[in-house]
Amino acid sequence: RGGYNPNSIDRFQEIQNSPREKFLFVICSNVDQLKPDMIATVDVDPESSTYCEVISRVDFPNIGDEVHYSGWNTYLHKNNEDCMLKSYLTLPCMNTSRIYIVDVTDPKNLTLLKAIEPEVLFRYNVSFPHASHCLPDGSVMISMLTSTDGDFFLLDGKNFEPIGTWISEGTKKPSCNGDFWYQVKNNIMISTELASPNKFKKGFNLKKLSKGTHLNIWNWKERQLLQQVKLKQPEGLMPYKVRFLHDSKTCQGYVITALGSSLYHFYKTRILNVPSKTVRKWLYPKMPAFFTDMIISLDDKFLYISAWLHGEVRQYNISNPAHPTMISVGGLLHTESPVVFKTMTELKRIEGGAQTLQLSLDGKRLYVNTSLYTTWDLQIQPATRNGTQMVMIDVNTDSGGLFINPDFLVDFGTLRGGPYLGRDMRYPGGDCTSIIHSSR
Repeated sequence: RGGYNPNSIDRFQEIQNSPREKFLFVICSNVDQLKPDMIATVDVDPESSTYCEVISRVDFPNIGDEVHYSGWNTYLHKNNEDCMLKSYLTLPCMNTSRIYIVDVTDPKNLTLLKAIEPEVLFRYNVSFPHASHCLPDGSVMISMLTSTDGDFFLLDGKNFEPIGTWISEGTKKPSCNGDFWYQVKNNIMISTELASPNKFKKGFNLKKLSKGTHLNIWNWKERQLLQQVKLKQPEGLMPYKVRFLHDSKTCQGYVITALGSSLYHFYKTRILNVPSKTVRKWLYPKMPAFFTDMIISLDDKFLYISAWLHGEVRQYNISNPAHPTMISVGGLLHTESPVVFKTMTELKRIEGGAQTLQLSLDGKRLYVNTSLYTTWDLQIQPATRNGTQMVMIDVNTDSGGLFINPDFLVDFGTLRGGPYLGRDMRYPGGDCTSIIHSSR
């Protein structure tokens, strides 16, 4: 039920034949907290004279923001003719509780539309904005980690004026918040509990880190919390990213846990775990894989997970969603790697572990950034003070397999005003984390 079915409708063929992406919007946090963050357009067209270069950027007017993730302003449905209206990106800033709106209509000329100041959020008793998703009614919803409990904040998707909080009055709120995703057809939303921001802002400390353990199940229409599923410890510690399959007729998907380094299929079924590694000369004697991102190909055939601390990208075949099969795993690049980047005059060391992922619409190219959160980056990977790099992995979409592309490398450490830490990535018009299919 669900899973990969390329013969079901012509949308699979349509995606396979879609034009290759030419631009990538990349969110970048500044290593120097006294300098502003930015969003950049990276040229990813191999036929272009500016391949692998930043061709447009917006430097934000404030400092210390910590831009982290991004979300579109418009709900993108594969059968929706309005999909081209995805012209704005919403950028929550975790450390300042500010939200930027960037006009990306012209990838070569990004502009800042407006900034929603922290005082606006504070009026609704929310702060520390994290994940952003557009909704079918034209609004934008942003998860709020906040210091006391988790909540969700709504913006109008056209004028970006505040609407208010999402949770119905009188409904129990989760103790903390994280990512979320929904399926309108099945009247369900699932949110995760990452950790209390007051704890992880100070650095990576397992003893002091307040860790979430629940998946929260919501009635979408009523905006009410239906159930809290407590995940078994330690595998279930810090549920992070949640993804439904793209086919909205199937009410199933996956959740990864950061500290628990596990992948769960919905209905509280843990289907795999990556054990911690015994290490020396690290913060602790055991190093967890620390899953931080997850993406599913548009045909619902492959799932990819980044293990930030182990420095891995893991590829799974999910043709049978309840029983994923690991096909390939790629390790962190380093100076001892046999890969030589042809775009560089000398071998370039890649700092940090695989973190943010974005997959091309045809599933053949996986882009990887290595920064998670500035405080943690500098603590665990001190060399990231010189900035991070973005790499591209070629994917075998038939039998599986990951192969680092030696011709592609973007070094955010060398950009004017930096060094920068590359984070979330988006394609103009929609991507694998924003497209929903209504039928098969």
